[in-house]
Amino acid sequence: MHGKRDSVYAYKTELDEWWNNRGAKLSDENGAEEIAPKETTPVLDQPQPVALSATVEQIEKAPVHPKKSQTAALFSVGLFLALLVVAAWLSNRNSGRAAAPPLPFKVRDWVLVTSFENRTGRPIFDGTLEYALQRELSNSRYVNVVPRERIGDVLRLMRKPPDTRIDAAVGPEVCLRDGDIRALVTGRIERLGSKYLLSVELVDPSQGASIASVAEEAARDEELLPATRRISDRVRAMLGENLPSIREGKANLLKVTTPSLHALQLYSQADALIARNESAAAEELLRQAVSEDPTFASAHIHLAWAIRNQNRPEEEWRPYAETAFGLSATTTERERYFIRGSYYQMLDQREKAIAAYQALFSLYPDHFWGTPNLIGLYQKQGQLKDAAEMERRWADLRPKDFEANYDAAVEMLAFDPARSRIYLRRARELVSPADMQELPLNVAFLELLPAVEDWLDGNLIRSLQVADGLAAKIDSLSGRPRQGFVEEAVAFYLMLGRLEAATQCIQKIPDPLLRYELLSRVAFIKDDRDALKQNLEALEGTTPTRRTTVILVILLARAGLLPQAARFMTTVEARHPWDVGFFQIPRGELTLARGETDRGMSQLEEGTQRIGKLGSRHALFFLGSESLATALRGKGDLARAVRVLERASEERSWAALQATGSLWLRNQSQLAQLYRLTGREGDARKIEDELRKLLALADRDHPIVRALERLSASNRMASEELTTKKRPMVQTVLASRPGSR
Repeated sequence: MHGKRDSVYAYKTELDEWWNNRGAKLSDENGAEEIAPKETTPVLDQPQPVALSATVEQIEKAPVHPKKSQTAALFSVGLFLALLVVAAWLSNRNSGRAAAPPLPFKVRDWVLVTSFENRTGRPIFDGTLEYALQRELSNSRYVNVVPRERIGDVLRLMRKPPDTRIDAAVGPEVCLRDGDIRALVTGRIERLGSKYLLSVELVDPSQGASIASVAEEAARDEELLPATRRISDRVRAMLGENLPSIREGKANLLKVTTPSLHALQLYSQADALIARNESAAAEELLRQAVSEDPTFASAHIHLAWAIRNQNRPEEEWRPYAETAFGLSATTTERERYFIRGSYYQMLDQREKAIAAYQALFSLYPDHFWGTPNLIGLYQKQGQLKDAAEMERRWADLRPKDFEANYDAAVEMLAFDPARSRIYLRRARELVSPADMQELPLNVAFLELLPAVEDWLDGNLIRSLQVADGLAAKIDSLSGRPRQGFVEEAVAFYLMLGRLEAATQCIQKIPDPLLRYELLSRVAFIKDDRDALKQNLEALEGTTPTRRTTVILVILLARAGLLPQAARFMTTVEARHPWDVGFFQIPRGELTLARGETDRGMSQLEEGTQRIGKLGSRHALFFLGSESLATALRGKGDLARAVRVLERASEERSWAALQATGSLWLRNQSQLAQLYRLTGREGDARKIEDELRKLLALADRDHPIVRALERLSASNRMASEELTTKKRPMVQTVLASRPGSR
């Protein structure tokens, strides 16, 4: 019994064992001289399920030789056969249903696919088959495949490099440390004569035990992907997904121009891999696709993207881009405009790229790659309203896509708050467990957005209540969701000046590397140079998250840890070799720290102007503005320093929305000081009054709060001294009047 009363199955070894025991009983009951047991056939690793209809034939052929009670024996066997026939009929009638799952697995639980063991001696299979299986499993609406980024979080806890191979030995520990991965899939490929045997085991991580295995044969290379697809279907069924759902989830082949069906299949698989940021695996498939069809233009441009996405040199990807561009005239309109847009985008010819993508959008607004690329180009060109409008139209085409609606809502907040709320509401309704795992920062920001709006409106008490509510949820989370919620809560507490609350949140992160990253930010806002240096030194020899490395370069430079800052800068430049201007700010910080003031100022000026065109959303903008203004003040150029900070001062809304409000407050405090130095006392007091309101709930040891208190005390003393000086003068004047006493 397994929960589905009209679905009966057994493993072959179980049937053989039953028959051996039953044969002995028949011999005793019927007086048979010999009941010959059916020979057990060896199986690979785990017994395979067999249809009961096949067992009927086995039993019919079993050599039973009755002597005494032949009629009773025949009746007994006949009755048993009848029962088997009924069971087989029920099994066939219910063949569309999956057997009960062999381990407790629910909808949208997580599966980790390890690297396959390659016993063929052919390197082409290294990394390819597990990616193909991950891709097939990802088609499911029932199964979630663990992404590499989440694995990297666990590897950091294990003190292992982020590119560690996840094999059958490492996989179980990753599952146990993560805590939320319910199933582990391991596999291997080997040669059996002229064929390949692809086998997969389903493992229960909590027990470390193999639950079941499946295997498929392939006579040629091109049969391996269909075999992988069949294995995926069987794994999904073993996890509890029903057959109709599996059939509905079959990926369709993409509509691109090629005479080769196999090349099209490879291209379709690679397209999905690129969408999951698995460009290395996609590259292998695309190389095979262009080898099978050298005129396959879309495969050439995808191959160029797959190589470029890995931050490889231009000479590696450019030949494929140029080949695609030359072949684009032989393709459909949909392919041609995308190829041309991609080609110009890769060469940084933005206006031509935008024109091609705009043509593509006008004809095919739902193009999966073209529209997001156009949005990115608009943002780089500073056409933020155009980008927001395109995000909105993209979200309207994908009303059930959480990320699309979230992006539209955030992009439109600064330009059309009323319409933005439509997409915010839609995004909140679309949040799923998968979104919580894959995009925890986005989900946390949605919950924190009312607090941001209250902060902008000056309602600090209600803003703090929302932030405290978000922080209270951290204890109920684990893994990436916990980290995402902590990061958002810390950023907002720093904007409120609640340094102690931010520190308490950080202590809830189990990952020591992320903990040190965030503690470094708190120490920086607190102006605690010793704590800043101590936390940054703890990151020595590590690879911080891609999103935070560039900020750490600046903090390391300010802490005087220049060798470590230079190493991190090298990491940044290797990841983004084509984005030269954007990283002028961390380069400028390093140059200033080395004593090259003029060159550092030039780099900072270029970087802040470039980011300023993008809406000043990044922390780099506020950090760079602060350093540039300080350097200009040191050179005596107060007027330019004021202009730099006034430009940053205008970005309060973006700072709040992008979790960089604490850096904006530092800019404001610095601007007030410059106003006083240039004789603009009224402007300085206006900013100082605003800072007092925004930091009304801040900790008393916050550096800006302390500076404002010192300024107030100084003003009181000056006022008292002035009053003391004026009193004798008043008395003298009064005494000189006639009749005065």
